[in-house]
Parts: sequence; structure tokens; C-alpha cells
Amino acid sequence: MPMTLTERNRILDATTYDSISLHTAAPDDSGSNEVSGGTYARATGLTFGAASNGRRTATTQPVLNVPGGTTVTHIGIWGGSTFRGYYDATDEIFAADGTYKVTGPGGAGNPYVELT
Repeated sequence: MPMTLTERNRILDATTYDSISLHTAAPDDSGSNEVSGGTYARATGLTFGAASNGRRTATTQPVLNVPGGTTVTHIGIWGGSTFRGYYDATDEIFAADGTYKVTGPGGAGNPYVELT
């Protein structure tokens, strides 16, 4: 039986989401394949709004530093030190150091977490 929308919203609101990471391949359950090197660091201290329609959206659109020679393929979502999940991103190759503006799945708007 599918979950009701009310239940999906309740679960999302009961879960902490506060950081976003970049990955070079699909992460496993521990958040593997995270970008490293240079001045890269996760975007931490993020705030996600209250759940609506089975989705919680970040209130900001983080920009992360990426070292040259890196290809970003996935976006990771964290709650403290716990990896919560990820979504595919359009592959972006960084020949030189640069910045990556994190969007939601599909490449638009702020990042979000969704239960379907």
C-alpha cells in the first residue's frame, strides 16, 4: 500500500537534513565517492522548509568549490554525519578549479528531498 501524503510529509519533517555533498559516482549507503581535494567542502548548516506535497526544499541554493580534474555526477543529502540519500546530477566536468551551484533533481531550483 502506498503511503498517504500526510504520512510522507510527517516522515520528512521528522528527519534532519542539513548538508549537501558532491559526488563523482553514485554513492553507496555511507556516501562514498564524495569529491575531495582543493578547497572542496560540503555545504553545511542548511535549512530545509517544512514538508509539502511529499517534498522538503532547501531555503538556499548552495555553491560549492570543486577542484580541477573532477567530474560531478551526483548530489548527496546529509543529516549531521548520517548520509540520507542522493540524486543524479547532469555530469559537469571541471578541467580547472571552479564552483558548482547545486540545484534540485532535474537541474532547476533549490535542492530538495522527496518521498514518492
